[in-house]
Order: sequence, then C-alpha cells, then structure tokens
Amino acid sequence: MGHANERINTAIKGQLDKITHTSTLYPTLPIVALAEKLASITPPGLTKSFFTASGTEADETAVMLAQVHTGVRRSSRSVTVLRALDAGAISYRA
Repeated sequence: MGHANERINTAIKGQLDKITHTSTLYPTLPIVALAEKLASITPPGLTKSFFTASGTEADETAVMLAQVHTGVRRSSRSVTVLRALDAGAISYRA
C-alpha cells in the first residue's frame, strides 16, 4: 500500500469527519444508524439497543440486565466470562 497512500489517507480523513470520538458514552451517527437498523429487523417490541466498548462491559451489562429482569441479585457460577479485565467481570467466572 505504500507510505502515505492517498486512497487510505482519504478514507481515514473521511472517517474523522464522521467519528471523532468512539466512546459509547456519546452516540455517534453510525451507532444510531445501527440501532435503528437493528430495531427494524428484530421482532416487535425489541426496539432498544445498548452498545458497549469492550467485551467486559458487554458481559457485566448482560449479567446486570439478567439480574434486573429476573430479580435475582446473586451471581451465578454458571456464567462464563470470556474477557475479564476488572473485578466485576472476574467475579462471574465459572
């Protein structure tokens, strides 16, 4: 591809015009577009999406939502966490 490839540099600059911050704390147009697409192809009633920046956040959010939905507040040793980088996720390891 070479050093300072014009096609690659143009694509990078184009992305910077669309996404200057990639945290999930602030929604970006691509995240909103993906959420709208997911809502349009999922069964009725499934209209909300939650995006995370890492596998650990995804794991912890899944466990938290399961606890809220079921009302069960204890951790389960049957939950396997694929990526465990902090204490919350590590506590769910089987």
